[in-house]
Amino acid sequence: MFAGVFGNIVMTLLIYFYSRKVEKINFSFHLPQIKSLVKMSIPYGLAMFLNVIYFKIDVIILSIMEPRNIADTSIALYSVPMKIVEV
Repeated sequence: MFAGVFGNIVMTLLIYFYSRKVEKINFSFHLPQIKSLVKMSIPYGLAMFLNVIYFKIDVIILSIMEPRNIADTSIALYSVPMKIVEV
């Protein structure tokens, strides 16, 4: 994980420094525009959240319905093929 974060930071800095040679970059925050963007993104965020719930509800149901000593094994056996299907 650290290597990925470090790589993204390095790439962002390189892009920033090279793009400054081509175009002047100004960082500014306009609160009304930020509020508008957040309002517009709420339906997409909600849809993504519900999508994750939809694809994970089967594991939650298995963990509730199975006894605790069997649930871990059955969830593992069920989750491996589902991971292959998700990809």
